[in-house]
Amino acid sequence: KPSVNTNLIIEKLAYNGDTLGNLALVVSLLKPGEPLSIEAELYRGKLKTIVAHGTFDPENKNNNMDLDVILDKLKIFPLEQVLGGIFTGIDGVAMGRMKLNGTLQKPVLTGSLQIQRARFTIDYLKTRYSFAHTVRFSENCISFDTVYVYDMKGNKAIVNGKVNHDYFRDYKYGFKIEAT
Repeated sequence: KPSVNTNLIIEKLAYNGDTLGNLALVVSLLKPGEPLSIEAELYRGKLKTIVAHGTFDPENKNNNMDLDVILDKLKIFPLEQVLGGIFTGIDGVAMGRMKLNGTLQKPVLTGSLQIQRARFTIDYLKTRYSFAHTVRFSENCISFDTVYVYDMKGNKAIVNGKVNHDYFRDYKYGFKIEAT
């Protein structure tokens, strides 16, 4: 029975100049006409920060991805590429379970991430803040409710908001900030 297996290792995988870690990727085709089986792991040192497994079906034009993704202490600094101009100096880690479906042109990411030890600066205010909270992902929306945000002096604010997008393009931000 014909099969194809590919093992790929990328050392020092980077995104816009920021090193994410080492990537180990295994792609298998067990039988012609079936979806590709995908197993991927991203390591920072010995820690697996991303583990993804599932299938990719290049023949299915409507929903060719079906991946389960687990994040463990994944550094969140790449978010600055999306939120830059509003927030800078983004730091912290994310943990959680996500589901990636859809297509490469229209990816759908669902699930939730627990953000810990997060810090950022609001450019307009030139003020550094910190928080820990759960962020929820649904199709074309990233939302967070009742996030307690603290400045470096210990002052607290409550933030509610959403980031709407068109399959991770054309971002629209909506935030409500209430000082307490």
